[in-house]
Amino acid sequence: MTRLQVGDEHAGSRLDHVLGVLVPGLGTSGARRLLAAGAVRVDGRAARKGHHVAAGQTIEIDDAPVGAAVDAARAPSEGEPTVAWLYVDDAIVAIDKPPGVPSHPLHVGERGTAAGAIAARFPECAAASPDARE
Repeated sequence: MTRLQVGDEHAGSRLDHVLGVLVPGLGTSGARRLLAAGAVRVDGRAARKGHHVAAGQTIEIDDAPVGAAVDAARAPSEGEPTVAWLYVDDAIVAIDKPPGVPSHPLHVGERGTAAGAIAARFPECAAASPDARE
């Protein structure tokens, strides 16, 4: 079991976002999968993704699902390239894009791009621009 203490900097934030930041390689979508699986407790009680945490609360995470959620988050979606995740936090994602892989699609729905790999792991990034190619 993994135990995390909520610091002042995360007080008032949603639990899924806090987990995405505090658990390396997990991300918000991985945190949501853990919460849906019932693998997360706050102060000993089952938690939901919409829960807002307070400073000093203790978050407990079952270890087996954490590894599975992180592995699933790292696995590329069908048609998307495998990229190395160099750094991930609340505001920045840094990848090592393989040579020959386009950065972004030229046409809506095009697969096999670095942008597609990022959107597959972080679906919220797909809505960052009104242009579906971005």
